Amino acid sequence: MMGTFMLLPCKTSFPLVILAINDGELIGAAQIKLHQMPIYPEKEHWLAGGYVKPEYRGQNISNTLLTELDNIAINLGVKILHLQTEHLDGGLYSKCGWQAEEIVNHRNIDVMVMSKVLSA
Repeated sequence: MMGTFMLLPCKTSFPLVILAINDGELIGAAQIKLHQMPIYPEKEHWLAGGYVKPEYRGQNISNTLLTELDNIAINLGVKILHLQTEHLDGGLYSKCGWQAEEIVNHRNIDVMVMSKVLSA
């Protein structure tokens, strides 16, 4: 059962991290980084490091983190976010408005590169 839940942005410039806190316990985090994949120098802003503790999964925390990061990015003038995921079907991101671009091998791991156009 969730107690008090809050999202805390750690700063307002890139790279930035957002934390999900439940009654003082860190239960999730996600970040926006710059130029995460060198093979895509034109892709500037990347969603990265998304994680929710296993016992809190299925409670919409990932969606909340993603939505909050979208809002922060929009407020900072970002037009498009990118990400890479080892879930080659896009996983959760496909359900949250992300579009598949291509599968590439990055650091000897196949990953799906995805993007999301942000709108205010």
